[in-house]
Amino acid sequence: MRRGLLLASILVLASLGSTAFSQVAVSELERLVIALPPVATETNRIWAGSWVMHTQFEPMLETLIGNDPETGDPIPRLAERWEASDDFTEWTFYLRQGVPFHFGYGELTAEDVKHTYDLLSRDDSQVNMAAVWRDRVAEAVVVDDYTISFRFHEPYIDGVRLFSRTGGEMYITSKAQWDEGGVAAVDERIVGTGVFRFQERTEGVNLIVEAVEDHWRDVAPFREIELRWVPDETTRMAQLLTGEVHAAALGRDVAESAEGQGMVVIPSRRENMQRFVPFGGLYFNTGAPEIREDNPLLDRRVRQALIKAVDLEAIQEELYKGRVTPAFRTGWVPQHEGWNPEWAERFDEMYGYDPERARELLQEAGYGPGQMSVRINLYEHPGQPESPYVLESLQPFWEAVGVEANVTPVDFGTFLARWFEDQGVHGEVWITRNTPLRTTQEFIEFWHTAAANGKLFLDDLIEEKIVELRFAVDPEERDTIAREIGDFLFEEFVLIPLGATHVEIVVDPDVIVDWAWPGQAPTNWTHFYMIEPVR
Repeated sequence: MRRGLLLASILVLASLGSTAFSQVAVSELERLVIALPPVATETNRIWAGSWVMHTQFEPMLETLIGNDPETGDPIPRLAERWEASDDFTEWTFYLRQGVPFHFGYGELTAEDVKHTYDLLSRDDSQVNMAAVWRDRVAEAVVVDDYTISFRFHEPYIDGVRLFSRTGGEMYITSKAQWDEGGVAAVDERIVGTGVFRFQERTEGVNLIVEAVEDHWRDVAPFREIELRWVPDETTRMAQLLTGEVHAAALGRDVAESAEGQGMVVIPSRRENMQRFVPFGGLYFNTGAPEIREDNPLLDRRVRQALIKAVDLEAIQEELYKGRVTPAFRTGWVPQHEGWNPEWAERFDEMYGYDPERARELLQEAGYGPGQMSVRINLYEHPGQPESPYVLESLQPFWEAVGVEANVTPVDFGTFLARWFEDQGVHGEVWITRNTPLRTTQEFIEFWHTAAANGKLFLDDLIEEKIVELRFAVDPEERDTIAREIGDFLFEEFVLIPLGATHVEIVVDPDVIVDWAWPGQAPTNWTHFYMIEPVR
């Protein structure tokens, strides 16, 4: 897409009003209860963790740019409109006037947006896009009460994603509350502008939000919503069937059983994630974390062997019930920059199930039967209820080709901290996701650069190419660079590509008729105001 067309599309979408959202009547049910896996960090501090904790903010907080619940397309939210400079080094937002914060904290202004940026760019910020907020944004300039500009050191093409829920974390919070009580005030209750507001939190148990009367945008479908943190999937299933909860996140296998007992599966309107198993400790670039020489995963042949030992089609059919699309190069999708159709043509040869070839590759790498081991970190990843079963399924595949696979249960939050802080994931595998389906540049920067939180495969070639991509504006040039990086990673076997899926929720049809949300956000479940109750 040419730059002019891109800007034109931004302005057209920005001109749409909020009429795309339906107004739903409040249900007679006072409190809707949704059972979900625990978030990684229970907190009111929007800067204190990565996307996997942001589900708790979704009912209460809003972003500058919204996303259509059906298509995921960008639409006005707290900003009525926005524009980018010709060179994409400045993004300017024109705020909606008269939007009130919860609990009487006054009207939204550009100072609140600037305050939110200050939180996300703190030295201790752990959000996914922290490197962007700290290093790529030169300054956030308050032009007037309802106008703010973000100036970047270099072109930033993905601004529509960064300032919406498809790729950012800029949930706008109240500066007046911060000025009044600082962190202590935020810890007591979070203040936003959403359809629901904070009511109470019991750590390890739940978060309860309540409807905002006469909300500026929409009518809440329920007086209260409880997000109940339930680690065990079978418990979530039992609570749903007994009516203790009204919706639950369940893996596809368990969801199929729930359907047989009268429950209904509602998928996101669009594909929401690519699921994959990375290989730990692949750091080949200057200044990267220290390499562990005893890590067998450093050998490209070992990585290919471990991939070819796994029957991906069986996992897709049995564990994901066939509701999965192949991801031939995780991080790249046909509608984004750098897609190479040859990856699909070569996939079976390079990645396809072939245990005999897997044994040969291990022998070539110097590993006979029983001579190498891999640690499998076992946990349920938020938004991936099937993740424990997928991880457990790797063990028999690898042991069949002579690799000792040690399945080790771990706490998800603890493991995440160990991985992100480079404390050693050498010779280990785990499961994670590309969600939302990031743009190519965003995926590379988050997973494949030394500055990223979630370091996967690092190499000097990628570091050089990503700099070229950051400064490139011409679409053809950008596509070429992105494809070069994708081709390189495809040949290096840096992960096991499990495929792309929608995110799902299982509901009691006596309580919920439908729930329209696009799925194109890292929190999995969004648009809580779009839950349609039984009348």
